[in-house]
Amino acid sequence: GHATEANRAQRAIRHGLTVASISRAFGMYRGPELGPMVEPWGGAGWVGAYRPDRGPCLSRFYAAPFPSLRWPGEGALRNFAVFIGLIAAALLLGFGGVYVLSEARLSDVTRGPAFDHPLPEDAASIERGRHVARTRGCFGCHGQQLEGKDFDEQWDWPARAVAPNLALYARAHDAATLEAAIRQGIGADGKSLTAMPSYNFARLSDEDAAALIAFLKSAPVVEIDLPKPKLGWGVRWTYITGEEKHMAYWAGKVPALRAGLAADLAADLAAGPSPDPSWARGEYLAMTMCNECHGLDVRGQTLFPPPTPDLAMVAAIAREDFETLIETGVGAGGRRLGLMSLVAPDRYPFLSEQEVDDLYAYLSSLVNEPVAEDVFWRP
Repeated sequence: GHATEANRAQRAIRHGLTVASISRAFGMYRGPELGPMVEPWGGAGWVGAYRPDRGPCLSRFYAAPFPSLRWPGEGALRNFAVFIGLIAAALLLGFGGVYVLSEARLSDVTRGPAFDHPLPEDAASIERGRHVARTRGCFGCHGQQLEGKDFDEQWDWPARAVAPNLALYARAHDAATLEAAIRQGIGADGKSLTAMPSYNFARLSDEDAAALIAFLKSAPVVEIDLPKPKLGWGVRWTYITGEEKHMAYWAGKVPALRAGLAADLAADLAAGPSPDPSWARGEYLAMTMCNECHGLDVRGQTLFPPPTPDLAMVAAIAREDFETLIETGVGAGGRRLGLMSLVAPDRYPFLSEQEVDDLYAYLSSLVNEPVAEDVFWRP
């Protein structure tokens, strides 16, 4: 054994190296240049070194176990573990920060006074509520039985958009909570909703909101399995940076009705000088149906692709062609109009002739109106 140790030392010396420098290179020892190279488990051994007074020599030594020594490679492994730990901690802090800040953004809402309009119970009002639900898209998003719908394969923007079982949700919450979700974009947890187009309902009259809620509460519950919605990290980041506005913000930016019909259409029209009744009713319909896609003022939007047109273009369409367009989503020459061709057949064939006339009268009049500038939906 001693001969083997001596041979090792002699080879090191012949190559101009001390054993201590070799041991440092392999992570076994951190000492002076002439320090010993010992076995990690301690005990007796030999060391080779160059001493000025004696030249190359071998010395017998005795060492205690683990005298400030490390296993070969232990330092590299420890450094690697520290590096991985730092990366994990940075990721944890980063994602945790994004989550906390985005939740703070979603919680930054101001809820209006609690909705206290009495809910009707008569059949005519319930049917009115069904009409509002149908023409404003509740069935399209929440299913034909209001059973809920998973948009995972159609819409991946929020990571996973899931429209809840609306009949079940309506029975589980009071009218004030439902109204806050429908018209203000604020959920039962007090935070902004993310996928519900509440801005489309923001100018719904109290009477229609009450009828809608009454209908939803009366609808039979059909239960299906639905996954939980998921808000992705990318969307959360856009909320933090302000690139994306939450739904409560959108709902709060819908322009007021110029005819002043937000509360009671009939009473407002009877109160004195006012716009043409057909124009006023048309404005109410447009601002609670068309602004879901065509900008909050129905004069077009360019914030999201594809851009949607200014509905003043209706002035160039004959009344009969307009009715065909909104009922089928098919324009002149049989051209299918993108998203309009998907949503229109489920909603607008249920409009009455009077409602189509009113909507046409209002939209075609916009050609003479200026288009608002500096609005966030037309950057």
